[in-house]
Amino acid sequence: MRKQGWGLIIYTGSIMGRTVVPFSGPYTATKFATEAMAESLLYELHGSGVDVTILQAGGFPTEILDKIESAGDPDRVDSMQALKERSDGLWQQWFTMLETAAPSPDLVADAMVNLVEAAPGQRPLRVVVDPVTGGDATEAVNRTCTDVQKDLLTGIGFADVLPTPMP
Repeated sequence: MRKQGWGLIIYTGSIMGRTVVPFSGPYTATKFATEAMAESLLYELHGSGVDVTILQAGGFPTEILDKIESAGDPDRVDSMQALKERSDGLWQQWFTMLETAAPSPDLVADAMVNLVEAAPGQRPLRVVVDPVTGGDATEAVNRTCTDVQKDLLTGIGFADVLPTPMP
């Protein structure tokens, strides 16, 4: 992509790469890592013609819901029954909300198509697709982090790697 002077890299992230709910640590950690890798790559590829975007998906009824496993140590689970009940309650509430809202995963595919069809150099760093909660919390974190990154990179003499305008 650098050699040809153009390209697009789309990371499939999650709103949970910016926000955290209990009982989701391993999943959330991977999504925070995706955010860091993508944003670092955005700066590193600045001026190359290669765009980098993170699609921050909210909750969608996909197969991931069927792949959640129970703990393998029943004695340990029994010793933390109150915590397990809170976890089960949170996820049951989440699954019910997803079933009720029934957002179509096609919304994520449509957002990807829009990114591909967008003018090179005009693609945003982040696109939130969250029909269940609306994405307001994620958008607020994104705005704050954008301001912090601008200040940080400017302060260390790397303002030249910031996209103009900074997404």
